[in-house]
Amino acid sequence: MKLLLRLPVPWVFILAYLLGVCAGAVLPLHVFTSITPQVILALGAALFALGAIIAGWGWVSFYKARTTRVPG
Repeated sequence: MKLLLRLPVPWVFILAYLLGVCAGAVLPLHVFTSITPQVILALGAALFALGAIIAGWGWVSFYKARTTRVPG
C-alpha cells in the first residue's frame, strides 16, 4: 500500500488507462454501434488531448509554485 503512495500521480493515470485498454481488449463493449469507428477514434483522441493539456497545465502550475508533484 505504501508503494502506491510513492507512485507519481501521472503514472497512476497511465496505469489506469492501460488497465482500461486491457479490459477493453479482453471484454469489448459494443455500446455505440451506430457511430463509425473513425468518429469514435476522433472523439477519443480529442478527449485524450484535452486530458493531456489539463495534466500538463497542472504539472506546470506545480512547477511554478515549486511544490512537489508526488502526493504524501
